Amino acid sequence: DLTMQTNMLHIVEGDAVKTPGGQPPPGGRIFWSGLPIENSDDINTIAEVYGHLLNESGIRPEFIVEPDDPGILVQRFRFEKAAWYIIVSEKSAATDLRITDIESGRSFTCGVEAGSTHFEWLE
Repeated sequence: DLTMQTNMLHIVEGDAVKTPGGQPPPGGRIFWSGLPIENSDDINTIAEVYGHLLNESGIRPEFIVEPDDPGILVQRFRFEKAAWYIIVSEKSAATDLRITDIESGRSFTCGVEAGSTHFEWLE
C-alpha cells in the first residue's frame, strides 16, 4: 500500500526511528522494507529474509518441522507440563510430518490430510 509506505518514510529519519507522535518506539527494533517481501516470486528468498530478521531479533524457534513446507502451518500453545500443536494443511495432498519440540527435546510424527487440521498433545 503506497500510503502506508509513504507514512513509514516520514517516521524513519536516518538512523532514528520515531513513532507518529515523534517518540522513539518503546524498545526493540523496526525492520522496514520499501516493497512487500511477499511479492517475491522466489519462496526461498522470502524464507532467507525472514530467517535473517528472526536471527537479528534474537527470536528462536520453539519447534522444528520436517519437511519444512510453506503449505503447512504449525502453531504451538505451551502449558505448564505440556504443549498443544495445531497443524493446518493448505496442500492438495496428504503430508507426513516430524515435529520436534525444542524445549522438551521430544518429537512426534503425524500425517495431515490435504486441506485439513490436525491436533497433537505433547506431554
